[in-house]
This record gives sequence, structure tokens and C-alpha cells, in this order.
Amino acid sequence: MKKILPIFLAVLFLSACAGQETARDTYVAGQEDDEMAIVLSDSKETLVLGIYPTVDDPLRQSVFYFNTTNPLYQIALKEYEDSDQLNADIMTGRAPDIILLPPYFMMDIYADKGVFADLYPLLDADPGIDRADLQENILRAYETGGQLFAMPVTYYIMTATAARANMGEMSSWTLEEMMAYANGLLPESHVFSNHSKSRVLDLCLMLSFEQLTGWNDGGLFDRGLFLKIIHFANQFTPDHYYKSGLIFDQIRDGQVQVEARPVYDLSSVQFLRFIFNEPIVYIGYPTDDGNGSFARSETLVAISQSCPYPEAAWSFLRSMLDEVPQFNFANISLSLPIRKSALEEYMYNYVLTNRPGGRITFRGSDVVFEFYRATEDEKQELRDLIDSITKIRSWDARIDDILREEAQAFLTGEKSADDAADIAANRIEIYLSEIR
Repeated sequence: MKKILPIFLAVLFLSACAGQETARDTYVAGQEDDEMAIVLSDSKETLVLGIYPTVDDPLRQSVFYFNTTNPLYQIALKEYEDSDQLNADIMTGRAPDIILLPPYFMMDIYADKGVFADLYPLLDADPGIDRADLQENILRAYETGGQLFAMPVTYYIMTATAARANMGEMSSWTLEEMMAYANGLLPESHVFSNHSKSRVLDLCLMLSFEQLTGWNDGGLFDRGLFLKIIHFANQFTPDHYYKSGLIFDQIRDGQVQVEARPVYDLSSVQFLRFIFNEPIVYIGYPTDDGNGSFARSETLVAISQSCPYPEAAWSFLRSMLDEVPQFNFANISLSLPIRKSALEEYMYNYVLTNRPGGRITFRGSDVVFEFYRATEDEKQELRDLIDSITKIRSWDARIDDILREEAQAFLTGEKSADDAADIAANRIEIYLSEIR
């Protein structure tokens, strides 16, 4: 397959669905001298795509090619400054027709409100693609109640990696097991490279969000777990004393046992193998069930239930699932294609030395790592890691702020642990009562 970007969305799944003319807000993005500027036509029906200003170029390019090749419909962009603005539009019935969702979107808040369309019926009715063409375990990870309200066009894997020799038979661990492991290393060594109080706190709060808040259990705040987390984080290096080091040196010297680093592609696999210099295990982050690695997507696309032309909206989303755009998404941005054949094509053509960043020099040392053509063993390692994914992580930004604020008040000595826990529980209870 040739990597020719100018044709990467030349062939699209077109929809001939007709609908009543509706008064629509329209938006134009791009400068006059920008060859990818989005110029709207008066003769086409317009769908609005809600995005963030920092959205990657591939998505904007997808809009450009859709608008220039689809005779009936066009996409206008509406840019949001933050997720709060998007949430406000969604909750007040003003959601865009198509939405690029934040990576950690709490979908189950909206699932029962009928805000988003289930994409499975649209996918299953499409004669040009089957579920089996896509990485189905990743789709299942994004399901809510058996329905798929958002499609991860691309994704990457959040994981933690360790030397197999240090983990024994463990291929996953719970939060309690991670804490016990860390306590056995302190103070001579640490689990993760960034071992400041705040970083360890952030990690533990993120990984135990649903359990802490009782998100799926009637909203009962787990006070005991919160206390355990903040006391655990308090053992680590104060923020103002923490100094980062070279991960290569930290691992080789035995100061760090686990590297928390996303896996974007084959280069990630090669780099992790290099820094450990021995067999590794993707132990993932602490979890109460299954493997602790999880999927994260920067291109999570949903269709509003109120969209007047759902088939046209699907044709735009569907256009990004073809092999050529999938292949180019993976090459242009650090991500894995959701289409399995595009992943295989990417791995077949993988030679990172032809791309920017073909080598890494560790500052302050003589260590230089150059990427190389992937071996079959490395390709299979990536496939196996992808196949192991069964979940995503999601959380609510406001609850996250509450947890961090109260936990930090304890870490800095402003509040006792009990006071911080009680205030956090009360604030979260009030917030949940407002949004449920």
C-alpha cells in the first residue's frame, strides 16, 4: 500500500438519505490560504462536528475530503474550549450532530438519557464493513450496556511494564498488591520513575476512581480506600524535593522497577524492551479484575441521537474506517488503527528510521537507541497486548478535582486525613445528586 496522503479519503461511503431542510448554525474553520480550509456550500445539508482546537490534523483532513467528495452533505466544525462547554450543550439538547469526545468521557452518565445513537446498528447495516474487520475487543471495551455509543477510530494502550524476573508469576495486580510491592521496596527503590507524592496520588486516584466514588454502586464513597491511598502517597518524595532522572539509568541501577508508559505502536514495544534489557511483562495498572492495561482514544467519535441525518453522519465516521485513512492515521499520529487489516499493513511497512525520531539519545549519558525493522516476535507481542485489552478508564473531571483537592490538603498538612476524607465524601455526594 502506498502512503499517499492526498488520496487518503478519496473514496467514501456516500449516503443518499434525504431529509427536511432545518435551520442550522454553521461554522467555518481555517484560513483563506489554508489548502485544507473548510468552505461550506449553500447547496448541501450541513452536519455540525464538535471538536477541540487541539484536534489532530487527520480528523480535519477527513472533514475536508468528505466535504469535497460527498455531493449531498458537508461537515461544519464547532470548536469547544473545554469539556465543560461540550457537556453543557449535551445536557441542554444542543449537542452537535457528530462529536469528538474527550478521551476519559463518562459515557454511562448519558447512556440512560438517550443522548447518543448506538453505532452498532449503523455498523451492522453497512455492506462494506463488518464488526470482524475491526478490533472487536476494543469495541467491547467501549460498550455501555451492550451498546456502542462512540467509535474509537484509533487508540493506544495505557500500561505499565516490568522485568519478568521481578514480577514472578504475576501478570496483573490489584491496588493493594501494588502498595505491598512498593512498601517492600521503599526507601531504597521505587515502583515508578516519577515517585513524587502528587504523581503517586494522581496514579492511585485515577486507577480507583469507580471504586472510590461508588460510581456503579449507588454512589457510596469508599472512605477507607481514600484514606489508604493518601497515606500511601504520603510515603513518597515531597513534590518540591523530587528530581526526575533518566529512566534508562533508573531501571538499570535498580532504582525503578516499573515503567508506566503508553504503547502507541511497534516503536513503543522496541523501546520498552531496550530500557529493561531483559524479558518484560505488561503487568498494567492495578485492577480488581483481569489485565490492568486499558485502551485510550483521542479520536472517539459519537453521533447525537438528535442528528437529523444519522446515515450521513455514519458515512463520515465510516470513511475514517477504510484501510487507507486508518493506515495514515497510524502513521501521522501516534496511535493504533481500529481496523485489523490496517494494523497488519502498518506492521508490514514499519521502518521507523524513515520517520522523524528514529533514534533516542539519553541526555547525560552515552546511551543511544535507534529503532529498527520490527521482528515477528515484536509484532506478535503487540498483537497479544492488544488482544488482552478488555476495558477503558473513565472519570468525571469535577469529581477528580474534588478528590485531588482534598487529598492535597492532607499531603501539605492543611487538613487531617479524616477531615479530608469526610469533606471529599460530602462534596462528591452533593455533586452526584446534581448530575444523576
